[in-house]
Amino acid sequence: MQENFGAYLKHERELRGVPLEEIASVTKIHIRFLRALEENDFDALPGEVFVKGFIRAYAKAIGSNEEDLVNAYDQALGESRAEEAPESQVEKERRRDQRKAKLGYLLIGLFLAALIGLGAFLFQMFAEKKQAARGGASAPAEILKPEEAP
Repeated sequence: MQENFGAYLKHERELRGVPLEEIASVTKIHIRFLRALEENDFDALPGEVFVKGFIRAYAKAIGSNEEDLVNAYDQALGESRAEEAPESQVEKERRRDQRKAKLGYLLIGLFLAALIGLGAFLFQMFAEKKQAARGGASAPAEILKPEEAP
């Protein structure tokens, strides 16, 4: 096999002299997906189940062995996953740490809000008790009527 799966596919197709447009016409697979396969751009493709179906149809259209191409894809995908695995593990740990930090900040914020609410409640309660101890509510001031002018 060549340096990557996409180059291998393209090489096999070109050996048989089949244009990409013909494969698209025969397989009813959009040409952008076929190009993505040949360019090893797996991020531009739908899920892995669809990709394997595309590879089988591609193999049938160029007259190649379907299982050989699917196995070559699995092997290439396994190698790329092995290269990405350590980085993705680090990324997962970083995201987990960020979530923990956000949760911690949220809990601290909720605790402080509850503490402030409790303080306000206790202040109000003691203020009412203090006012009741002073003799209740003060009597309203005398209301004076304006006198009539002579």
